[in-house]
Amino acid sequence: MSSKRHLSASLPSQCADHSKTQIHEGNVINSNICQICGDKANIFNYGALACQSCKMFFRRNSVHPERVRPCMCSKLCEINVYTRRACSACRLTKCFTMGMNTYLIRKEIQSRKTNVSRIQSKSNQVATCEQERSIVRLFGSDSSRNNRSLLDNVEWTLLSNIVHAYDTYTNVSPINCYVKQLFISSSTTSDMASKIANVREITTFVYKSIQSFISALPDFRTLTAGEQTSLFERNLPGVAALYLTVLFRVTDMTHSSQCIDAFALVYGSDMMQQAVRIDQRLDPDLTIVKLALMILAFSSNCFLVHKIENFQNNSFLHGTYSLLGSQTTYVELLWKYMTYRYGYDDSIHRFSRLIEVVLDVIKYSSYIYANSSTHQDLVEGVLEQMKQSILIEYNKPEPLWGKT
Repeated sequence: MSSKRHLSASLPSQCADHSKTQIHEGNVINSNICQICGDKANIFNYGALACQSCKMFFRRNSVHPERVRPCMCSKLCEINVYTRRACSACRLTKCFTMGMNTYLIRKEIQSRKTNVSRIQSKSNQVATCEQERSIVRLFGSDSSRNNRSLLDNVEWTLLSNIVHAYDTYTNVSPINCYVKQLFISSSTTSDMASKIANVREITTFVYKSIQSFISALPDFRTLTAGEQTSLFERNLPGVAALYLTVLFRVTDMTHSSQCIDAFALVYGSDMMQQAVRIDQRLDPDLTIVKLALMILAFSSNCFLVHKIENFQNNSFLHGTYSLLGSQTTYVELLWKYMTYRYGYDDSIHRFSRLIEVVLDVIKYSSYIYANSSTHQDLVEGVLEQMKQSILIEYNKPEPLWGKT
């Protein structure tokens, strides 16, 4: 079983030299590579192994992130030693992701002025204020009824990590490119094969994106290879269908007759009309939908098609205590977030509508799988690739100090 790692401490791809590693907060990392940009680094700065340039950048910008110029390129800029000055927003995001903490900056400043006990007290107050501002920036605060105490610090951190993981692994930019290709193919040619190929590309991207999103979560990493495979087989089609519904909205595909007609070639006109109706009913707060994806991902089963040969003998399915623990955490987090944002009464209505939408998505995704050979072949191909990637990951040689 692979070691459990936090989302905010994923390792850079440059870490290949196991002869120069050290352990920091449960992770094995390269001892001379900056986790932010890949430059040379020798010591931990503000919670992460960082070079002098990234240390000073974080010190200057982290206390007031709202003053940093927003990213102009989909918030997914590559940060390395050559590009680190190109996008301050993405660089600062990576600093936080790698574990850098503004609390440590405050602690460093205050240590020069007061004793240890006063440092701890003041730093906790600063950390609380920073978290308050971060909460407002990420999730909004548009009503006096909002009570942030509904969620504790651990829950706010978990919510932020989920949102960050979703935004990291579900980049919409490639989808926009495929949508443009659908427009071009619809206006320049009547070739049905070309349109179907574009739809297949979009669907494949959806499955691989949601797979990467789920695989990055600590709860998933604690599972064995067999358990991960079983979970994907039973839940990935339903989760991907809900995510595709989200993409229909954020890319405005449901308002494009060309896109609807192209998808209808694979999924049928009736199913596309249902997709449009579901899009209209889906909650406009995407944070709610992101948490719903998590809840579905850790279900015992959200796929109505009985296709697994050893389904009845699946011990992981019958002993679902670990899944129940993860799913309960995300359900409670969803409810607390909704009551924080919308109050008790409105949250009841939103939660009811969300359940209705999810049930419809599961029903229609299973219907499509059973009745569209094109979609069925695509899903089976993706699942087979997923199984191979899980086996390859688990069969990698493990260094003395664990996986890096």
